[in-house]
Amino acid sequence: MISSIIPIAIQGIVILLMFVVGLELTSRQLRELISHIGTLTLVALLQIMLLALTCLFLYWIVQPERQIMLGIILIAASPGGALSNYYTLLAKGDIAFSVSLTTLTTLLSFISIPLFISGLLAIIGSPESQISVPIIPLIYQLFLLLIIPVLAGMLFRHLFCSWYIAHQKHLQIISFSALLLLILLITWEHTDYLLEKIETLVTLSLLFNGLMVFSGLLTSGLLRLWLPINKQRVIALLIELPVRNLGIAALLGTSILGNSEMVVLCTAFLILQTPLIIFTIFYYRSHKLQP
Repeated sequence: MISSIIPIAIQGIVILLMFVVGLELTSRQLRELISHIGTLTLVALLQIMLLALTCLFLYWIVQPERQIMLGIILIAASPGGALSNYYTLLAKGDIAFSVSLTTLTTLLSFISIPLFISGLLAIIGSPESQISVPIIPLIYQLFLLLIIPVLAGMLFRHLFCSWYIAHQKHLQIISFSALLLLILLITWEHTDYLLEKIETLVTLSLLFNGLMVFSGLLTSGLLRLWLPINKQRVIALLIELPVRNLGIAALLGTSILGNSEMVVLCTAFLILQTPLIIFTIFYYRSHKLQP
């Protein structure tokens, strides 16, 4: 019963979270995105490159089993998650830059995701590379799940701005409570699988997040040589890199691969990633940051 509900619940929660991202995108943040489109596009492209290199590194070094490696590729291919915006706010980072970057990677994702997945599977050259990636249907699905809800959220805020401001906290609580409930349901339903794969999942999660934070530091250091990237934006970049849209990754796993284990993998990844991100947040909040 629960297994049949989970895919529908994931789809609904992804749409809800993308709608909330659209609600959070103010006119000032939209102007921020447009005025810094060059910088944001460069950062987004660097993200894709670093995520691809991280996947290849994990494949060659750890050599995880087939389904887990495919799950890592799907996670890396997904755009930045809405959670990264809230993590950035808690870490006293540049929330406008974070929202703009998440929005841009989301808008680009219906093109970048099919290319990312098919490209990595081809480079790996294993039996998994024979998986057919239905690019046109995938682009259409991503457009419906990502772009439409974000645009709907922006329109809703424009039409009902006063109502949204009055109920903003309630909407956030509802969306993340729904996400938490889904995580608990998946964990309960697949406890045995999680316990069986826990060692591999912990290793990959630590390596993935550690490499992403290191890559973020390296990238931000290089970018600051040519672009106006202050420390608040560095925080946003550090959080945006590892925090992917795991709901999209789970949906891709079930729709492309027809494998419900992708849902469990994404849930485990989120559970393991959360304390690492919280540690990063507390670290930066304990240090006085100067622009």
